[in-house]
Amino acid sequence: MTQLLTLCAALGTLALAIPQLISANAQSHNLEQQQITERLSKATEQLANHDILEVRLGGIYSLERIARDSEADQPTVVNLLATFVRETTKRGGPGARDSGTVPADVQAALTTLGKRRPLPTDPAIDLSFANLGFANLNGADLTNANLNGADLTNANLDGANLTGAGLTVAGLYGASLTNADLGAASLTGANLNGADLTGANLTNASLTNASLAAADLNGADLTNANLHGAKLPYANLGGANLNGANLTGVWGLPPP
Repeated sequence: MTQLLTLCAALGTLALAIPQLISANAQSHNLEQQQITERLSKATEQLANHDILEVRLGGIYSLERIARDSEADQPTVVNLLATFVRETTKRGGPGARDSGTVPADVQAALTTLGKRRPLPTDPAIDLSFANLGFANLNGADLTNANLNGADLTNANLDGANLTGAGLTVAGLYGASLTNADLGAASLTGANLNGADLTGANLTNASLTNASLAAADLNGADLTNANLHGAKLPYANLGGANLNGANLTGVWGLPPP
């Protein structure tokens, strides 16, 4: 009987404590969300600072930490960083720059975007019309990215994942991958219609089911590339190296 009374008393105490525990957890969660919101707001302000590079870099690194700490906020971070890169390097616009160097803040934003852990809720990265010449995107995950009309001349995309990406003509501009390094990159299902791949390195790249209609592959190195099921009508393959390439099921391959 005594044990029963003791058990009942303990259960009663627990029942009284549960609402307090729930309330404490809710308060802790609300505080955490408030802190994340404040960090996000501050980082956005830093990113918008046009005068001091170090301030913008601080904002980018803060956004990287926020995406790591809060999965729910990663899509917002992806959009903020992609918009920053796009507007800062806008091809043909006031933000355009001379090729040869990549601004430190732009490269930091690209690195953060490329090495994030993609979530199902992440938006497709929109870098359309961006001037990304000479950018380092080695091993970057750009699955389904919108790179239509972007300039990736001499960019390092070695081992990058561009599965399903759009790299085609948009408006006045075609995507430029002239002399880009795409060695071992995944371009499975990518849209490269009209893209300029002159002199590009595509050794060991996967172009399975990619669309390359009217693409310029003059002088491109496609050694051991996998072009299974790729579409190549009207593509320019003059001087392209196709040694060891898998051309099974390729449609529209011009005659030798």
